[in-house]
Amino acid sequence: MLQELMKNISEADMVLIAVGKETETLDLSGQDMFEKSAEFYRESFAELLQDIPEQTTSQQTKAFSKLDFYNRIEKLVKGKDYFVADLSVDGIIYKSELNRLRIVTPCGNFMKLQCACSDKLEDAAPYYEKDVCPVCDICHQKMVPNVYKTDGYNEEGYLKQWNLYNIWLQRSLSKKLFVLELGMDFSVPTVLRWPLERVVFISNTAKMYRVSEKYSQFPPEIANKVTSIPMNSMDYIGELENG
Repeated sequence: MLQELMKNISEADMVLIAVGKETETLDLSGQDMFEKSAEFYRESFAELLQDIPEQTTSQQTKAFSKLDFYNRIEKLVKGKDYFVADLSVDGIIYKSELNRLRIVTPCGNFMKLQCACSDKLEDAAPYYEKDVCPVCDICHQKMVPNVYKTDGYNEEGYLKQWNLYNIWLQRSLSKKLFVLELGMDFSVPTVLRWPLERVVFISNTAKMYRVSEKYSQFPPEIANKVTSIPMNSMDYIGELENG
């Protein structure tokens, strides 16, 4: 399995890693988005660059495993012309060894706070540390994490990198592209899943690995270009390392 994957990466001119919601470690469903984010930051996120403590909660274990997942991906694509498009909002990818200039997170990042009434974005860390939610000085409402589930989601937080990603992706149409899609589902299929299927379809040389525990299916139009791997994507990357 590892040999075949490395052969595809080695032979490609460009490598795209697309990470889906299967890997998400931060659940922001419901009304208490700031409280959930602050708790996640204090208990897990702030510790990620330190040694793993002897006693860890299940949430901390997930966070450390996610960081290891990204660092293993970095080893796979090191030295290649790569880009990572990640639907996670937990921000862990920015703690990894992956090049930040090669990362885009179109669903947002809980480490920024926003208010729906303006284009204002603020660094969330000082507020999470104190567990004090800031109030917007324009509408006087509490600010919330800058993620796609937020009413009035402010896309300015990721648009610059999204534009770079699209320029990079357009360039891949004349190159040999390999897409490693990890844990994609149908929560926001118009952002990555369906567009990437189209890219693979129109490219004469593109190949894709679609790794997902539940959604590794693919349309018949690209059947000769896609390898389906019905497996949890984090387990898959972990097994590659062990192999």
